[in-house]
Amino acid sequence: RVPTSALIEADHVQVLMVAEALDVAVLVPVGTLRRAHHMNVLITGCSRGIGLEFVRTGMRRQWRIFACCRHPGQAARLTDIAKLAGGSVSLHVVDMTEPATIQALAYELRNEPIDLLINNAGIYGSAAHRFGNVDVASWQQTLLVNSIAPLKLVEALIDNLRRAPAA
Repeated sequence: RVPTSALIEADHVQVLMVAEALDVAVLVPVGTLRRAHHMNVLITGCSRGIGLEFVRTGMRRQWRIFACCRHPGQAARLTDIAKLAGGSVSLHVVDMTEPATIQALAYELRNEPIDLLINNAGIYGSAAHRFGNVDVASWQQTLLVNSIAPLKLVEALIDNLRRAPAA
């Protein structure tokens, strides 16, 4: 069992272990996580699961978190975390199936450097994906959310990422 948040360093890479029950690891360049008080981190898919745990971890490390999900007003646990964070966690609407929300986020954060982008939002797709029963529309939706939208998000925020001190 991995602690809720642990930092391990080896061979020029730091591994931030997050999510006690999920044993999730994030690889980042050495030195990135040492600037704990000066990190701006954008995380997608924050309403539950791994994304929510990333927000909790960032809050404990005193990072500035831009927490993104489809319906922040319906994300009670995320809203509670943001209220306890004293302004260091802000909530933002991003629906990975709606490119306009990605562009709106980029405009909203246009002056913010982003040190770390965690593209966590994703979907499993239809449980009926079996040979002979392929649902093309469901696969297209899954590819959009899991592959194309994260790339579009990076494209939209590339200037923010370049403005980060470690960039």
